[in-house]
Amino acid sequence: QKDNYVDLDKYYINFNKQFENNYNLLVNTYYYNDLYDYISSPQDTTGDGESDTYAKHSDEDIVQKGLKLEFTKDSEKFGYLFGYEFGNKNFEDKSDTLIDYSSTSRGVTTDYYKGERNDIEDNQDKNALYTEFKYQLTPKLVTTLNARFDNLEDTYDITNLDYDGTTWSTTKVNRDKDYNEMSYRIGLTYKLNDSNSLYSNISTGFRTPTVDQLYAGDIRGGVYKNNEDLKVQDTTSYELGLRNSMTLFDIKINNDFAIFQTDNKNIIGRNEGTYFSDDEVYFDNVGDARNRGFELSLQTDPSKFISFNLSYTYLKSEYTSHKPFYVALTNLDPSYDIVGNELPRVPRHTLNLTTNINISKQTKFISEVFARSNYYADETNDIKMPGYAYLNLQLRHNMKVDKNNLEFFAKVNNVFDKQYYQTVFLTGDRNGDDVLDAEDATITVSPGREFLVGLKYTF
Repeated sequence: QKDNYVDLDKYYINFNKQFENNYNLLVNTYYYNDLYDYISSPQDTTGDGESDTYAKHSDEDIVQKGLKLEFTKDSEKFGYLFGYEFGNKNFEDKSDTLIDYSSTSRGVTTDYYKGERNDIEDNQDKNALYTEFKYQLTPKLVTTLNARFDNLEDTYDITNLDYDGTTWSTTKVNRDKDYNEMSYRIGLTYKLNDSNSLYSNISTGFRTPTVDQLYAGDIRGGVYKNNEDLKVQDTTSYELGLRNSMTLFDIKINNDFAIFQTDNKNIIGRNEGTYFSDDEVYFDNVGDARNRGFELSLQTDPSKFISFNLSYTYLKSEYTSHKPFYVALTNLDPSYDIVGNELPRVPRHTLNLTTNINISKQTKFISEVFARSNYYADETNDIKMPGYAYLNLQLRHNMKVDKNNLEFFAKVNNVFDKQYYQTVFLTGDRNGDDVLDAEDATITVSPGREFLVGLKYTF
């Protein structure tokens, strides 16, 4: 990509009202937009081996807005919550062809012409009702029950303006899909003493297929086929933990330790593998996965001169079942049994340490260390990417303006300009050497050292 223009804006309004008898009303609204404008697909039009122009111009606009309402009643013995959530995400991708050019993939050459255009609009609406009930069964035992109903609507519109070398044509595609899904959670908390509590949770979740996965043949065309029988991906999570408060060297430390397991059923993916394209490609429920691990967090009193917040996660994520997985190479399409392999881009170890120094009542210095261990870049587990760690520093100063809070902050991200890969994907044998290796990876590198300053006014 070249000549990138990016505009990121975020707006939100929060309202919180406490009434008598422990009733509370919370209203949150937000509006985000991410706007991108860039040119891509470099081409060599002079035959000298050097790219001298770009073939594509794209506008990608993502607008998200939403509202959340929550009404709660809390008491020592019994409490409840009723909530409503609305969310809308609108994605528009407009792409223009700037020059005539040809592209060859796996021996097939496709011609593109100046003036061809592809417009995509994906609109997703979410309406949800949810509730929570908390009840103290005994002086030491509290149970919590949650239920949530989601109505999801996804509408996909495409308009293509194409040229075949002789005639211009316009094609339009419109597809939509609705889902109504329920999810639940039950939790128990047992107070061992004033400093220790045991807790456990069982919860469910889901991921619905997108319209372009259900109707890949209508939307993507080519070798893609529709699969309207795609099942919803289901998730069941189990957690058991201990909350503890202790004093070490006259420092009070609150800690939380939990072990967990999450089972994912009916994972949605391409029928024969992410990197494979045959005469018939469609999205299918390709397998199951299991995540197991533990989390540890330690926190000291933030009002002290020096305080810290440490969190560490160990996570092993692996496929428990999967259809044969294929890798697309020019002369060979080998298949792999990836059952037992780790999921790509999931590190086993993640550490975050934040240290706060209260220079004064108004001024705070904050350091943050973030680290991730190495991870596999693909499902075959043949290509491993290195881990990384970086340091962020920031200074915050608060003051009162007309009885409201005004905060100034200055921040340096990645202080030592650490070079690392943010995300890594493999989409096939990109360099055509009949080997799938790190040279074929699509990599998003770190932005390097960043400087930020800003103001936050709360009223």
